[in-house]
Amino acid sequence: MPRGRRPSSPKPLEKTAVARPTHLGSGSASPYSSARNGWGACDVLSKDGMRVEVKSTCEVQTWNQAAPSKAIFTIRPSRGWNADDGCYVPAAERNSDVFVFCQLVVGDQVPDPLELAQWRFFVLPTAGLNERAPKARTVGLAAIRRWGAVEVGWEGLGEAVRKAWAPPPRP
Repeated sequence: MPRGRRPSSPKPLEKTAVARPTHLGSGSASPYSSARNGWGACDVLSKDGMRVEVKSTCEVQTWNQAAPSKAIFTIRPSRGWNADDGCYVPAAERNSDVFVFCQLVVGDQVPDPLELAQWRFFVLPTAGLNERAPKARTVGLAAIRRWGAVEVGWEGLGEAVRKAWAPPPRP
């Protein structure tokens, strides 16, 4: 990688796939404020405060493989960036309310990330993740399922994310 150049966001397609059915947009009529830039504390942020972290994996990689890749997701707590004061927050934590784990499953098909029917989405409240694996750095699909993640297609994703979110109490 050339010096002085940051890598681009690793999974912008998956973040958009999660943001769209949950009505993400930058327009004033949208209930969502933004999808993450490379420095944000979470991947999707709603105007009403819901923070969504998006993680993805694929069975098939661009290199030769003897077998499909196992579904492993990074979930480590991290220090979020505070854009208001231009500093990282002091403590590492999971900076979201909901995790969406995305898996591109192709079987015999040619992988096409733009084909939403090839994606499976697993929605899990961050609180559930924190209870079961507070310091874990990675998690596999079997554990996510065991912990009660809701598996949906793209059509049901928006509703599943909203149901997984426990909004903060109003004063």
